[in-house]
Amino acid sequence: MTVVVVALMLAPSVSVRPSDDFPLSTYPMFAVDRGRRSAFSTAVGVTDDGTRLRLSPHLLAGTEEPILAVRIARQMTNRDPDGWCLEIATRVARSNPGPTDDPVVEIEVVTETHDVIATLLDDAPPVGVLTHATCEVPGA
Repeated sequence: MTVVVVALMLAPSVSVRPSDDFPLSTYPMFAVDRGRRSAFSTAVGVTDDGTRLRLSPHLLAGTEEPILAVRIARQMTNRDPDGWCLEIATRVARSNPGPTDDPVVEIEVVTETHDVIATLLDDAPPVGVLTHATCEVPGA
C-alpha cells in the first residue's frame, strides 16, 4: 500500500502535461508558463468623444460577481455578441449619468489582448482589440 501511495504522489512530477485532478492536484495554473499575452472577452462603453470606459460586472452581466461576469462575457461573445450587446445597452441606458456627465452612447463587445506584465505595472492599454458587435445605447 505504501508503494502505491508514494507512486501516486510522484506521478504528477513525471507527467508530460500537468493536470489538476482528484485526488492529487499539481496546480497547473501556477506550474505552466502562460506567456505574457492574454486575451479575454468583455464589453466597453464609448462616450460621445470616443472615450472607452470599463463597465461594471452589473452592467456587463447583471451581477456583482466579477468572475461570473467574465464567464458570461466569454460565453456570450462566442454565442450571441449582438444580443448581448443589446442587453448591456439596455442596462446602461437605465444607469447613464445625467446631462452634466458624459453618458455612454455606444457599447462594443470585444476580445482584448493584453501584455499582462505591462498592464499590471502601468495599466497599459490592450495590444490588440477584436470587435465582435457594436450597438447604440437607447435614448443616448
